[in-house]
Amino acid sequence: MIVPGLFSLFFRRPQPTLAWSVLILNVAIFLYSQISFESWPSKSMTEQVRDKNFSYAIVEMYKQTLDPVELAAFRSEIAAADALRDHRFWKRVSTFPFQGDQVQIGINRKRLLQFQEEYFSSAQYQLGLGRIENSPWSWVTYQFTHASFIHLIGNMIILFLLISYAEATVGLFWLISVYLFGGFGGGISYLLFEGSGSMAVVGASASAFSLMAFLVTIKRSELMPWSYLIAPVPQGYGVIHLPVFFIFPLFLMTDFIAALWEPAGLTSSVAVSAHIGGALVGFVMGFSYLFEQKLTHHLMKIWNIDERQLAEME
Repeated sequence: MIVPGLFSLFFRRPQPTLAWSVLILNVAIFLYSQISFESWPSKSMTEQVRDKNFSYAIVEMYKQTLDPVELAAFRSEIAAADALRDHRFWKRVSTFPFQGDQVQIGINRKRLLQFQEEYFSSAQYQLGLGRIENSPWSWVTYQFTHASFIHLIGNMIILFLLISYAEATVGLFWLISVYLFGGFGGGISYLLFEGSGSMAVVGASASAFSLMAFLVTIKRSELMPWSYLIAPVPQGYGVIHLPVFFIFPLFLMTDFIAALWEPAGLTSSVAVSAHIGGALVGFVMGFSYLFEQKLTHHLMKIWNIDERQLAEME
């Protein structure tokens, strides 16, 4: 495992920086979501989904609700997760005339309606972004909401290290803009490419990918510290200096390849489409940042202003 940045930053005395602000805000919203909303999916529902007989029955019911075009769109075998992620299926469950064992269908119908009620009470629905969860505030709240503790930790490590590295040379205005607009771009991309019945997306992944693409653009081959863990060396961890450009093949390229190789992957639970949307915004903002820097230096030469004078003016 290798990530851009220094893990030692986590153990330094907290300073009022953007990295710590983003970390604290995300953790606070995660705690709020855990306290204020129902856990989803519930333990009982998770156990039911693991039941092979129930999963098979759900898939057969789901197939009956799909028209031939929708059915043909699946490039692989339909799984129970596909049905449970499709909120259109939930809406059809209560009235659709399913064929088969009516007693078992009645039991499954009650289970699915319970699953739907749990979803509507969850943080993913209340704070996430999707076709039926699309409200003005959801474009912002989804960027700071996480589905699980593991989801939160994974994003926070990357975001904290990236922002800590970047804010030493890049202004707060640019970093905040990259974070938020990257989230907006990820949301737009998700809504464009997700299946029409897919559930809401949550997480700061689009913002993280936006920051990665931004750094790749403005730093290019500049060397930066990378932290590595679980490596075949005596301590198993440490720091190595590699070009910033390595972010692209290690983190960004995999999602772009996934989208080109398997378009259906855009609607997976990993929300690859949101990652790509965030990365594209990051690239655009990176080039905008470089243009602003060149324009600023050009104007400084014309007006005969040096770096010290510019800092005093700011």
